[in-house]
Amino acid sequence: PVENQYLFMGNLIDRGSKSTLCVQLIFILKLLFPTNVYLIRGNHEDVRISSIYGFQADLTAIYGHPDGGEMHQTSCNVFNQLPLAALVNNKTLVVHGGLSPSVADMNQLCNMPRGNAVDNAGALTDLLWSDPDDDVLLFATCPRGAGFLWGPLVTKTFCDANGIDMIIRSHQLINNEGFHYSHDNRVLTVWTASNYSTKRANKGCFLKLGAQLEKDIVHFPIGSAEEHATEAVEFFKSIAK
Repeated sequence: PVENQYLFMGNLIDRGSKSTLCVQLIFILKLLFPTNVYLIRGNHEDVRISSIYGFQADLTAIYGHPDGGEMHQTSCNVFNQLPLAALVNNKTLVVHGGLSPSVADMNQLCNMPRGNAVDNAGALTDLLWSDPDDDVLLFATCPRGAGFLWGPLVTKTFCDANGIDMIIRSHQLINNEGFHYSHDNRVLTVWTASNYSTKRANKGCFLKLGAQLEKDIVHFPIGSAEEHATEAVEFFKSIAK
């Protein structure tokens, strides 16, 4: 991390059997390298969702009662304070989910308060839950039950009005390649969890951005959680030297 900057795009938890270890490692890296490691909030960094999809149960299995429950609440208090978006070189907006009809410009986005749990509707929910759709013109109801589907015209209007080139987001496994361009290549979805939930034979990937924001998609191989855990340990051993 001392040579590069890293941005994690949310959903640090509930993504496999090593959920707690993953988020603990990321938080440790943030503490060790505060100007090189950055985090934004995903829709699972929320007390309700993380209690349903495994994070709370994982903490309880590791730490028992009542410590697991207390750690879950403390973790969610931290999640509530995470940034909702990031701006890279003033030209690329990074957000976990997508755009909102309630947020038209970057000033609104920057001034949104932190510290809140996710409601069923509203700008915070939209940023964490929305998905792009090439067949929607403006906004439409999202089948997830939260957020919106937003269309190419919304992307173009938002990007042009705010002087940005594109939006990079996560939140959605669109295909087994782990990434997908939409809205005339102005929206890029990047999915990092390979072999998702051990049920999908999908690749995971991360995006490398160069000094001029040139893009390079780097894939993770399809493998078991144990294999990836071993690879991660070796990787972090190498950067710690």
